[in-house]
Amino acid sequence: MSLSQMVLTTSSASSTIKVDQSFMAGLEASLRAGADIIVNTDADNQYCAADIPAPIEPILRGDADMVIGARPVQQSKRFSPLKKRLQAIGSSFVRMASQTEILDALQVVFVP
Repeated sequence: MSLSQMVLTTSSASSTIKVDQSFMAGLEASLRAGADIIVNTDADNQYCAADIPAPIEPILRGDADMVIGARPVQQSKRFSPLKKRLQAIGSSFVRMASQTEILDALQVVFVP
C-alpha cells in the first residue's frame, strides 16, 4: 500500500466513553476498513501529521513489523518544567515495569 492509498480513520469519544474504549473503537473500525497500518496519536497537535510517513516507512519497506515513536519532551518549549519532570518520572516507572528502554511513556505505536 502506498502512502497515497492510506485511509484516515478517526474516532471521537463522547464524555461518557473512556479513552481505552475510544481507542478500541478506532482500532476495530480501522481493521473493518481493511487497514494494513494503523497510526494512533492524540488529537492535541503534539505530533505533526506531516511526520507520519517517516516512521511508517520501515513498515512499508518490510524492515519492521512495529514502530514506536517518542516525543522530544525535554526539548519541547510547550511543556512546563513541572510537566517535563512528571513525564520523566512516569516514563521511568514504565521502563522499570516493562523492562524496556522506552523514552516516552506516551509514545506512539505504529503496528501493521
